[in-house]
Amino acid sequence: MAEKKQQNSRLQRWQKDYRIVVMEPDTLKKIRSFEASKLMVAIAVFVLATLVVIATIVLLSFTPLRTWIPGYGKIEANPEFLQMTDKISELESLVKQQNTYIDGLKNMLNGVEAEVDGLEKVETSSATNNDERDIQEENASMFDRILIAPIKGEVSAPFDYETEHYGIDILGAADMPIKSVDAGVVITANYTMKHGYVISIQHDHDLISVYKHNSKLLKKKGDRIAQGEAIAIIGNTGILTDGPHLHFELWYQQNPINPITFVSL
Repeated sequence: MAEKKQQNSRLQRWQKDYRIVVMEPDTLKKIRSFEASKLMVAIAVFVLATLVVIATIVLLSFTPLRTWIPGYGKIEANPEFLQMTDKISELESLVKQQNTYIDGLKNMLNGVEAEVDGLEKVETSSATNNDERDIQEENASMFDRILIAPIKGEVSAPFDYETEHYGIDILGAADMPIKSVDAGVVITANYTMKHGYVISIQHDHDLISVYKHNSKLLKKKGDRIAQGEAIAIIGNTGILTDGPHLHFELWYQQNPINPITFVSL
């Protein structure tokens, strides 16, 4: 019985209200007062502490603040960081390969010999030319597709590998539209001193078609082209020309091939 009375006494002390008075230190004038029991204060402190703990756990679990915790781990060991680093390295490699490929195309289209990936240039000889022609014939025999003529006209200058005339010259009427021989994407569309307005199109299976000496280009780099779509207007631009015509080239696997073999004019 005595023990029960003691417990009740303790509970009453916890439930007993106390008044907290806020006064001015000089005049002792009461400014504000609060009444609360020990039990209410303890409950309020417990609830506040619980909320602080929950908020801290949420912040550390779902925000980058967790990286500020000492011993959490170096960022280099973070799986997300490692995955992002791998993707960046892969993208850098792809960009480098693409730039090398584009530079090679530009050199090829402008007739410039260049060193690529540390490979040394080899002097041209009759034996080398024969080997290259054999490779071209082998590649050409594997090439099977239907191409349309860029324009209809008389061939004024044929394909000649020996003189490095890697295409054919086709005569045409003024303002005649030039058509793409096949569907593809424009990879160059610009003006050069030698060849005037030039446009080249990348087709499927490593095939590139090139159209030079145009008076006007109708498409720009990056445009997707359908087969037979007009891409330029015939002209006489550039210093390597002596009259209105189209200089037309086909490149298969980075080797020039005779357009007459694949296009019916």
